[in-house]
Amino acid sequence: MLDFLERSIQRKFLAIMFLALVAVNGPLLAIFFVVSSDSIKREMQAKHEAILSVNSTALSKPLWDFDFANLDEWASTIVLNPGIAKVEILDDSNHTVAKAVSQKVMSGALGSIFEIEERDITRSNAGKQVRVGTLRITYGNKQINEAVWGEVGKSAILFIASTIAVLIAAVFANRMMIAGPLSRLTSTINATRRDGKRHKITLSSADEIGQVASNFNEMQDKLEDDQNVLRATYERMTFLYNNTPVMLYSVDDDDVIHAVSDYWLFATGYRKDEVIGRRFIEFVPESRQDDYRRKPRISRVRPGDVTETTCAFRGKDGNLIDVMIREAPDQESVSSVPHSLSVMTDISTLKAVEEAMRGLALTDPLTGLLNRAGFTEHADQELESARLNDARVAVLFLDLDRFKWVNDNLGHSAGDHVLQTVSHRIQSLLRDGDKFGRFGGDEFSVLISGDDVTVRATALAGDINRILSQPFKLDGRRLTISTSVGISFYPDNAATADELLRTSDVAMYHRKREGRNGYCLFNKKLGSEASRYLEVEQFIADGLSNDWFDLHFQPVVDLKSEEIIGFEGLLRLDHPDEGAIRPDEIIATAEQNGSIQEIGDRVLDLGIQQLKRLAEDPHLSEAYVTINLSAAQFLPGLPAKLAGKFMHYGVDPGKLVLEITETVLMQQAPGLEHIIDAIRDLGCTFALDDFGTGYSSLSYINRFPVGIVKIDRSFISTLGQETDEAVAHKTLTLIEGIRLLSHQLKIKVIAEGIETETQLRRLQIMGMDAGQGYHLGRPLPFDAYLSEASGAVAEGRRS
Repeated sequence: MLDFLERSIQRKFLAIMFLALVAVNGPLLAIFFVVSSDSIKREMQAKHEAILSVNSTALSKPLWDFDFANLDEWASTIVLNPGIAKVEILDDSNHTVAKAVSQKVMSGALGSIFEIEERDITRSNAGKQVRVGTLRITYGNKQINEAVWGEVGKSAILFIASTIAVLIAAVFANRMMIAGPLSRLTSTINATRRDGKRHKITLSSADEIGQVASNFNEMQDKLEDDQNVLRATYERMTFLYNNTPVMLYSVDDDDVIHAVSDYWLFATGYRKDEVIGRRFIEFVPESRQDDYRRKPRISRVRPGDVTETTCAFRGKDGNLIDVMIREAPDQESVSSVPHSLSVMTDISTLKAVEEAMRGLALTDPLTGLLNRAGFTEHADQELESARLNDARVAVLFLDLDRFKWVNDNLGHSAGDHVLQTVSHRIQSLLRDGDKFGRFGGDEFSVLISGDDVTVRATALAGDINRILSQPFKLDGRRLTISTSVGISFYPDNAATADELLRTSDVAMYHRKREGRNGYCLFNKKLGSEASRYLEVEQFIADGLSNDWFDLHFQPVVDLKSEEIIGFEGLLRLDHPDEGAIRPDEIIATAEQNGSIQEIGDRVLDLGIQQLKRLAEDPHLSEAYVTINLSAAQFLPGLPAKLAGKFMHYGVDPGKLVLEITETVLMQQAPGLEHIIDAIRDLGCTFALDDFGTGYSSLSYINRFPVGIVKIDRSFISTLGQETDEAVAHKTLTLIEGIRLLSHQLKIKVIAEGIETETQLRRLQIMGMDAGQGYHLGRPLPFDAYLSEASGAVAEGRRS
């Protein structure tokens, strides 16, 4: 309590009051002391002066009369005055004639410091004042000091009494007006701190203390309201934490669980006392703990970052569930040890769906077989196993023969039925562990492994050819189909799954070119062809990026006038290191890798550019340019592309002939007729190339706006040769038939491949419209034909 009082406001108040009184009354008391001392000294001086004056006057007669006896008595009388220590009477010669000493001098009652005062004793004689002697009085200072200190003592007593009175009044007032209310306020605060309740102070004064008490009560009310809000918020947050259908929990940096939500307990089946204090990894099966250990410690996670981990979790019932754990550091934690804010989500269903989706992504929907991605994935696994076990693997790549005919003539539904039947028949030939996939369209692939892989691969290919050659029944019809099979082996022909598929694909296409319906083993020669394919593919890429593609133009000659009426642009690629690349290699490779579209656009640009130059040449301004179009170029945007190029170069569309083959028309691509009609409406002419080979269906000439028919060089080459007369007659009949039929349909006919004078003359006799070939002009750069007389063809042939 004493310490409290020492620290209390009252003690500070008393100290301040005391210091204030001392600061104010101390100087006043000092001034009073100085003034009082001076006043007393002046009074004593006046008294001494009176004693000297009176006695010097009284002693003038005895000294004049030399009444020395009376002088002694007089001195003794004077010395009896308070404060006088000694009295001396001197004559006019300054000899002491009377002397008296106070008894107080011997006792020290008059002090130790003395003051001597003198006064001349005078006598009037003959009207003059005559000095007759001197009165000398010695005073002690003790009387003066006692008088002074007596007055000061009285003042000091009065000062102390008044100070005490003021302090007592101040203490009373402080206790009543300040200390008391503050003590009550302090007690209220301490009570609030002890029991947590919001106590209030009852004080009705209107002064500052009353205002403080009123503000304190208002603060208590607000704090109580805030506390109620916080309590409600806490209860709400606790309710949400425990009842939100999300598994919430918290672990420390050592993976020890410190908190779990009620839903976490409900979902896992554990009680709180079974998990709090245990490490989370104890609930992860040992086989999946490595997944969990990849999770970083919570102390290493930067504030604001969230980590994700997937692992397995063992519930109370022993069942395993796949969970995803997302964690962030608890930045508001009051603990010195880092804690996490963790969410555990059951992703078992998601995993199952993911597996199902993955299965769909790796499966062909029509047949249920592996698709290309799924087959390649399994092939990679098989090859890895083969590397470890020094084993061999074979891949059989299958492509159905004439399957497009089934789709085009019987419909896609029939085609799907054939594909499903094919997959079922092949599956009946496979063993457990074999992998079977469909790559889209009519392409299938089989992967087999084992010690007898070489013998079994060829035997399986023969069995596939045999079983697929058996008739199919489609809506009461009997359909026979065959397949071409390519076989490649690991590690003999390839080191990876992609290479294995590519080499078997190369072998399959070789089989198709050799007559279909059989199988072919990949060998080094086919590998060279595949290598050449890759080389040409790179040449094409380099040619497109470096603008190496060009057109050489072969003249088309009117066989009546022997004048040049047009030019056919023929693709050339002159590689700076490899030289000229064969056009047929370029086209075949480009059609396989998809670059034919870009090459076709380049050819169109080059052809139309030269058409513009033709129009500016005075001798060849009426000639046209023929450009070959690939089937891949017949896209819906082709008419608009052509129109844009015509407008850009400012050429007449009627001078451009677009050359197509029967293959383009046979594919019957969606919107093909609309595309061809739109191009014809621009003014372009279509020429049907290689007519007489393939199907040579007259329906194409009837359905599509063909303006020119080009008879294939295989017919022209037999003219003028020493061949069987029956064969020669048949060839002439066919050529004449094509010409007559075309002329009846108002279609011009051009003979290709004229290489001799005999062939030229026979075609002229037959009335052929035009021709082209080495005999009439070789393909040359366009500049070689500019400014040349159109009638110089014959001269060119002779040279």
